[in-house]
Amino acid sequence: MATLREYFDTDFRHTQSVTRSFRLEWRQTGIGIVPSDNQLRIGGPGEILGLGIPNHEKKVVPFAGVSLIAGRTWRDEVISVETAGHFDPWSFTKFLSWFVPSGAETLKWAVMIISVSDFALASTVDFVAQRPFHYGEEPIDSWKAEFRGRVFLYHNSGIASEDQKSLIEAAEQRGLKLQLRGPAYATEREKKEVPVAFISHDSRDKQEIALKLATALRSRGCAVWYDDFSLKVGDSLRQSIEAGIKAAHRCILVITPNFLSNTGWTKVEFNSIFTREILERRNVILPIWHGVSQKDVYDYSPSLAERVALQWSIGQDEVATRLTAVLLERKS
Repeated sequence: MATLREYFDTDFRHTQSVTRSFRLEWRQTGIGIVPSDNQLRIGGPGEILGLGIPNHEKKVVPFAGVSLIAGRTWRDEVISVETAGHFDPWSFTKFLSWFVPSGAETLKWAVMIISVSDFALASTVDFVAQRPFHYGEEPIDSWKAEFRGRVFLYHNSGIASEDQKSLIEAAEQRGLKLQLRGPAYATEREKKEVPVAFISHDSRDKQEIALKLATALRSRGCAVWYDDFSLKVGDSLRQSIEAGIKAAHRCILVITPNFLSNTGWTKVEFNSIFTREILERRNVILPIWHGVSQKDVYDYSPSLAERVALQWSIGQDEVATRLTAVLLERKS
């Protein structure tokens, strides 16, 4: 299952985004917020028009949702959180998403987040002026887009249902439409998420290649079937693998000397995947080679040797990026 942090990073990948860290300070006199420019990340295919004027001074804002605070004792504290300002050029709107780290008092920090969202908006998507690529069309600028109050909060801790209702009401009083995405959101997403790829590998290549590849693909929004992510205690190994091979749109083969010498599970997986190609009459296999020659692969399977493969030697990020382009093209 993907983590909530991964969903925060990938749920809105269709937008142009500006992500940065903020230091939030809970004080009895109000909430302090300071942006950290060294954490700035910009995503999306658009053109950067320019940056705003950096503001490293702490701004103190009053509490939102006073009724939520009444009767609670919360100590003064400082925490770093991440927020992303998103610009959707198709609807010409912008919105915010936040990620609260594990271990934080989620309700407390949710109160802070709805209190400082105006400042966060001005320090992200309005701080970095962006212009999308619209071929042959008049360009539009992100800071001119309409903010309709949408704020998404990703958190790893549960919030009591009555507190959720109070939070949403407090946000509405500020003109915000708050959407909470916690553990239940991740669970429901897992139930409905169809993997775009099955990763077949030799167990001896797990740490060096397979795990790194699976993690890199998930961080790019590609749901993958990978044993460490997909198997639970008590699962039938054979049934789970067969279900994964049938469910995934494509199958990635991590072909190494270990893979080629394995006459156990990887051979079974390869035979199942190759049979699926024959039945579906389309290319299912996406091969990655590491430490093998074309003759090595030919000796294993002549038909596999003629497939265009990615070389792991070009780097984990480059391999993941190229695979993502292929795996997600069916969703566009």
